[in-house]
Parts: sequence; C-alpha cells; structure tokens
Amino acid sequence: MRCVAALGAVLLFLAHDAAAQEPAKEPAREPSRATRAAEAQGDDLKLTPNVIVSITIGKEEGAAPERRTYRLVARDRERSEMLMGWRTPIPTTSQPGDDAEAVTSYVYQNVGVTAKLTVRLLADRRVFVDGELEVSGTRDEEGPRPPTIGTFQQTLKVLLREGAALRVAEVPDPDGGTLYVELEVEVLD
Repeated sequence: MRCVAALGAVLLFLAHDAAAQEPAKEPAREPSRATRAAEAQGDDLKLTPNVIVSITIGKEEGAAPERRTYRLVARDRERSEMLMGWRTPIPTTSQPGDDAEAVTSYVYQNVGVTAKLTVRLLADRRVFVDGELEVSGTRDEEGPRPPTIGTFQQTLKVLLREGAALRVAEVPDPDGGTLYVELEVEVLD
C-alpha cells in the first residue's frame, strides 16, 4: 500500500484533468441479441450492455514493478460508484479548559480508491468515461503523530478503445521510479 500512499502524496499537488474532447455524435448501436429477444417477447425491460472499467495504480521501478487493479462494472449511461479501501481513524485532541485533561476523539476518513463513473458505449466498442477518481493512502509518522493521508483526485472525460489501456496520470516518485494511474475498458454483451 506504500505505492498508493506515495502516489496520493505526490499527485495531491499535481492532479490535473485528463482532458479529452467529448466524442462527436455517433450512429446508434445495433441492439444486442438479448435486447432484441426481450423486445420480441413484449418485455419493456431495456437491456443495456455492461462495461468493466479497470483502474490500475502502479509504480514502475526496476525489474519489480508494483501494481494493483480495481474493477468496476457499470451499465451504459448509468452512474456507478465504488469505494475500495478502509476507514482510517484520525485523532483530534482538545483541552476544554486550563485545568482539564486533554480529550482525544477520532474522526474516520475513507482511504483507498473511490470511483464515481458514468460510461457511454459508442460505435466500434469505444467507451466514453466521465466521472471522478480519488486515490488516497496513509503514511505512518514516527512518534505519537497521526498518520499523513495523501490524496489524488481527478475528473475524467476520456474516450477509450476496448482493450487499450490509457495512462491518465504519471509522475516521478521522490523515492525513485514512476507512479501512474491507467484505465482500461471491456464491453460485456
């Protein structure tokens, strides 16, 4: 998880939009066999394809690269959300008065990968991905200090071809190597 923590810390100040122009209006896709069968039976259920969005977070360093891949299944033109991680306690100490003892309370913060995405399936199995991606990690501090949480946040508007990974962020790691985030899509019929 050190990779994710370092990525979050480095990208916190370097976050940027992975800008891609919104695709031109595409011709309508042919309905799938399942959709045609449902319509033939008179079902008003509109079946739409699912898309798997793979989010890979990694570090390229020497012969042993580190990488983790998270997958989110999304329906065409519907918002999907994923939170993969844990809740980290952040201590807060206060002293109500001069003679009172210090009181420590905890606030819990989500740490890990959060994705809020809408996918739009276009012709030729291309997919337009619109949404937000957040990657965060902790770095333990020495002594009684609370952990440091590094966060990378990015708004995405990218056009992807099925099976082709797109690197949406890449920065040098202060400890050596390169930290990156990649997206890839797979259309499920």
